[in-house]
Amino acid sequence: MIFGAASLMIVASAFRPQPRPEGRPAISLSKVGQSPEFPGATLKVGTPAATKVNKDSTKLSFAFEVSKYDLKAQTTDNGTKSCANSKDGQHIHFILDNQPYKALY
Repeated sequence: MIFGAASLMIVASAFRPQPRPEGRPAISLSKVGQSPEFPGATLKVGTPAATKVNKDSTKLSFAFEVSKYDLKAQTTDNGTKSCANSKDGQHIHFILDNQPYKALY
């Protein structure tokens, strides 16, 4: 339990409000309509495959099974909510070892 408490303190301290740069507008929140639902959509991660690259390195490969969800398709309401939208369409955010995500289409 000590580990969990320490993690919580680190996360909380990382999100302290920062002063707004001069000339930048304040952040505001706006209510938007419901996003499309994808009934029965699933994402399954297969067993990672490990390939030895050299004495100190191993390459990991991951396979995903997506059903009832179209990767690469544009969201139908992508221009109406002022949200970030990929020009390449819907995708998976794959995060490994706390590194920046990789978009998988």
